[in-house]
Amino acid sequence: MRRAGRLARIVLAGLLGLSLTGCWDQAPIENRAVVVAIAVDPGRRGNERWTFLFPNVSATASSLSSTSPSENFYAVAVDAPSLAAAFTAVQQRLARDVYPGQLQVVLWSDRLPTRAVASVVAAVAQNGIMPSAAWVLATVGQASRILTEPSPQSVVPSYYLAKFFGCRSCQPFDLGEESWDWWDRHLTPGIAPIAPVAQAAGQTVTINRLAVYPPDGPPAVMPPLATEGYGYLSGRVNKATLSWRWRGQWLTLADIRDTPRIRVHLERGAVVVQETVNATGILAAVSQRQPMEAAERAAARLAAAAILDRCRAAVRFANRTHTDPFGYARLAAWTDNRAAAGMTPTTLDRLPIRADLTVHVTVRGAGEFR
Repeated sequence: MRRAGRLARIVLAGLLGLSLTGCWDQAPIENRAVVVAIAVDPGRRGNERWTFLFPNVSATASSLSSTSPSENFYAVAVDAPSLAAAFTAVQQRLARDVYPGQLQVVLWSDRLPTRAVASVVAAVAQNGIMPSAAWVLATVGQASRILTEPSPQSVVPSYYLAKFFGCRSCQPFDLGEESWDWWDRHLTPGIAPIAPVAQAAGQTVTINRLAVYPPDGPPAVMPPLATEGYGYLSGRVNKATLSWRWRGQWLTLADIRDTPRIRVHLERGAVVVQETVNATGILAAVSQRQPMEAAERAAARLAAAAILDRCRAAVRFANRTHTDPFGYARLAAWTDNRAAAGMTPTTLDRLPIRADLTVHVTVRGAGEFR
């Protein structure tokens, strides 16, 4: 009994110690360098150039109003053959403990081939501390430039590119892709990994294209209109807008949203797709001299034609680049097991798409949209 009582006191002391000091891996924020974003560029001698972005812990709530955007964060860049080696090299330059548990964004140059990108994403997924839901982006030119581009939207500890994709209903098209999704696509036959493309012009960053990754080689970058077509075909439209000249004035359909319906099957070395896009929108202000019914009919007709053109452009891009960012082949393989049984993963990845596309547009109101 005496021994049992002593053991109970030891356990109790241990529990009290934990309650007083916190979890074993916790450390004061002033002693940690929290990684919020990482950029990866081609490096020298076969290495990659890794740039780590950290929030400035000296910034406080009272000092934010007098702190410039460029002072909210600081970056450290190293050349290394792997993410683990890069962590070690960065740690040797900092007086704080590098902590990746709050990683928000991973960017990489569009000059990195699929193999190199897959290595980066795998390292993030296998790290154990890094969140697997970090947003991923490809960049035109150096990823480190966009990573460190100061923005008034960047207020510590939030990083503006994470907020850009985190608000899924903010953008006309939901192009956000998380690291786990890129990795899942990479490992699954019949669907190509994608990443939104960020391009800097001065201090403005534009994101309106997609990088599509084949099994090998460099990515293919989808043009803006084809990217919009991908959004419609994939149900990623939140509040798009289309405008035309009609009877001497501008006619605008705003707050466009859509719901696609897809049927697929495998046939004669191709994936055959029948897809209907059902879109709705709000008619913007129309001159009182024009009949509202006529304006609504015109907007529905013009919008359907414009959306169909964009969807066809997206499918043409996929066929031209021998990729399937929509995942049609994956869906067909799941629903048509017998036809897919004799196909290799490489065959599924490169199947041409024969698409029969239909677009229906309904004007659901006029004058008020979000």
